[in-house]
Amino acid sequence: MPASDAAVLRIHPHPSDFTLVSQMTTADHDKTPLDTLSQDSFRVSARVSLRRQLAALVRKELTMKLRERTSTIVSIVTPIFILFILFMLNISLTKGITDVSPKPLATLSSNCPAGTAKTSCVSLGFTNSTNIDAVLAALVDVVAAAEPEARIVPFPSVDALQAARNADPTRFVAGVQFRDLSNLTAATTTPSIAYTIFANTTIIKTFQDVRADTADAYVRTAILNVFRAKQNLAPLRSPLVSAPAFPSNGMLFESVRGRSSSGISAIVPFYMIFMLQPLLQGVMTGLADDKLTKAKSGLIMMGTNETMYMLAAATANMLFAIATSLLVVLIVCVGGIIKYSSWVLVLVLVVEYAISLVLMGCLLSIMFSNPRQVRAMSLILMFVFLGVYGLGLALVWKQNNLAAERAMQLLSPVALARALALIMDAENSALGLTTAAWTTDPRFAAPFYMIAVDCVIYWCLAWYFDKLFPGENMGTPQPWYFPFRADFWTSAAKGLDPSTIKKNLPRGSSRFIEPFDVNGIPAADRDVLTICGVTKDFKSAEVQAGGLASKIAQRFKPQKLKRAVDDVSIDLHSNQILALLGHNGAGKTTLISMITGIVQPTRGNIYMRGTGNGSNTVLDAADPITLPVWRQSLGVCPQFDVLFGPLTVRETLRLFMGIKGATVEGRVGGAQPSSRSSLDNDYIDAVASDVELHSKLDAHVKTLSGGMKRKLSVAIALLGSPRIILLDEPTTGMDVAAQQRIWSLMRSCKKNRVVILTTHSMEEAEVLGDRIAIVSAGSLKTLGSSIFLKDQFGTGYSIGFVKKQAAAARTDSADAAILGFVRRFFADAHIDPASVSPTEVRISLLHRQSDATLGRGTSGGGAISFGSFYGALQSAVSTGELSANVESVNLELTTLEEVFMRFRDDEALLQESS
Repeated sequence: MPASDAAVLRIHPHPSDFTLVSQMTTADHDKTPLDTLSQDSFRVSARVSLRRQLAALVRKELTMKLRERTSTIVSIVTPIFILFILFMLNISLTKGITDVSPKPLATLSSNCPAGTAKTSCVSLGFTNSTNIDAVLAALVDVVAAAEPEARIVPFPSVDALQAARNADPTRFVAGVQFRDLSNLTAATTTPSIAYTIFANTTIIKTFQDVRADTADAYVRTAILNVFRAKQNLAPLRSPLVSAPAFPSNGMLFESVRGRSSSGISAIVPFYMIFMLQPLLQGVMTGLADDKLTKAKSGLIMMGTNETMYMLAAATANMLFAIATSLLVVLIVCVGGIIKYSSWVLVLVLVVEYAISLVLMGCLLSIMFSNPRQVRAMSLILMFVFLGVYGLGLALVWKQNNLAAERAMQLLSPVALARALALIMDAENSALGLTTAAWTTDPRFAAPFYMIAVDCVIYWCLAWYFDKLFPGENMGTPQPWYFPFRADFWTSAAKGLDPSTIKKNLPRGSSRFIEPFDVNGIPAADRDVLTICGVTKDFKSAEVQAGGLASKIAQRFKPQKLKRAVDDVSIDLHSNQILALLGHNGAGKTTLISMITGIVQPTRGNIYMRGTGNGSNTVLDAADPITLPVWRQSLGVCPQFDVLFGPLTVRETLRLFMGIKGATVEGRVGGAQPSSRSSLDNDYIDAVASDVELHSKLDAHVKTLSGGMKRKLSVAIALLGSPRIILLDEPTTGMDVAAQQRIWSLMRSCKKNRVVILTTHSMEEAEVLGDRIAIVSAGSLKTLGSSIFLKDQFGTGYSIGFVKKQAAAARTDSADAAILGFVRRFFADAHIDPASVSPTEVRISLLHRQSDATLGRGTSGGGAISFGSFYGALQSAVSTGELSANVESVNLELTTLEEVFMRFRDDEALLQESS
């Protein structure tokens, strides 16, 4: 072992050189903590506020997106680039109004199914609010003159007329609502009248089929004939009857309506689904990436509410999705793809659809934890959406089945495509989607309403399933009925009655568990954290190489259980640090994860005693209802850094202050700052100073070294003065000076707190641990102070003799002489076989180290003074019987590392034997 790992007594041949050289480990350094911490000068409380968490997380998301400019610009511009292709197609394929040719008006009855014109088909329906007898008589004349088989049917109200049209569009050609004809009888000049034409545009194939024009021509002619009769003028002939004297009579020119034909109207609905698909993929990829990098599990471990995490991600993505929507609508409307429709309605449609995609992404992300899976799935989903809309286009829309339409529009991409199809139909009629059409025609309004309904449904499902299936190491699953539990909706958890808790003693041989007397601990500091018989099993499938079919088959094979933690029980009290030692995979991090609540125990419980008004209650980490209250008392430094590169150190500390609900109430004495912001900044400065990061407060996290990032993680754990601090290998990657500073900080911070530290460093455990627990294969092997562990598992004192060159040639006799001398004082002394060499030999004195203190020792039945042994040893080495054999002597103690190595070797032998 290195000399620096033990207290060493060196004896040289000359008496003047007989000295006790104390080569102390860092464990022997002054354990007095720092006199004061900078953060101790502030009065800080912590109470989680969902509003503060949401604000802090949204600020974090927006800051990261704005600083990661390249990826953000790409995410916004990608749909615009795809839209540019549509814009170019529109320019090249649109047919303008310059190519005009006269087309005759079609009769209304020609639109009826064969054989139904005179029986069940309504060629022209009408309703009125004033007397229209004269107009009706004239209307019958002009219609009968052109098409005698046409049926003109009255309706009691406009609602009844529209209901008949919607019930069977193939048997209802056109309708007219006479709103105001009062001026017709009294007018002496051209009358002012008001009427509305209804036509079922869902089955119109070309502009020439627009029967609204024929109906309008009939109504205008009838009204004019009534007015002409008052003037004693001859009536106009039917507009569909041509005469040689009037070559244009009965002809409709496209230029009258400003008609134009768009070559892309049919593909716009499909194209818009494809174009906006990156919005869905971006949300799913971001959330899946947080799972892969453990950012989500780390945030939840450190107190983030799962719903606030998802809502913050959704909010930030919505804001950028809205920006994309504005650019899309600008290009679509200004670029002429949509000319006649209200740009406000188009903007509302696209914005609410973008929001629905974000919320759909939140819902679908629950199923994925790998961004590569998301990319493939988003492509598949796009084709599914396109296929569903195509199915509706072929089968559903023609049937005018409102229930089926609403059901299909529960997929917001289908609702968007349906709305765009209606808009493009209206655009082809040079009408567009107007506010009047949106308010009067339910076909236009339905997709808008359905997308809004979809948003609500997607969010509710995302919230519900995220509670049910949080994912591995992402939190504790709720029972399926959790929304119906009254305590789920209450702001504070009631906890348990301490008398109902059944504690388990630490499992293992009583010889290996140091008895702990709690009578010397104040009642308020006892049993702050109690781990009772905790066991955790993980499912582990054997993964073999092979193709896709082989991997799919393996999914159905029985899975084996791997026990990560096995029946661990420990009572923890305030003002103590528990150091957890164990090899990789021993279960240390799993135990920490169960204490934070992100991993649920397979069996057993972890209890925390309440504080303040809740001092008579106990919270259970396995109960997801009490977890929000539980995590208010936790400060966590996880094994991996939960940090975000684009943020600065100051922004990171402020973020976690918001997550923990840390409120700086003031300073301990002295003048108070003028504002809350100033007080928070001073507190952040103090926390950064305690971990020696004050000079890096404005540096971005991604520029910090590994050791500095660990310092920042430790600082985050201390924010808000938590009652329980969990430090999972906190000093990994730090230099020696930084470790010394953090160790001193930890010793200072244990006042009124429970600190649990996991480490691979024996020196760190010995420096900081008031009690040390060694965990192996998930089981608690031993628990006690450093002295107790050395006493139970150490080899006691040992003396190393460095032999002279002359003695190296007669090793056996020299070793026998040395052993014989030592046994005069310690009859149980023996040679350590592993240490025998021609130049050195080590004699082990005692196993029970507590008996081998400098002043007494036991060998057989008599007491031996170490002082007497030292004097005799000095004489023997200098001028006596050992002078010919021994050059120098080292006295060494058992170290904690030797204890741990012995445990490791014993475990290896146990595994080999089993």
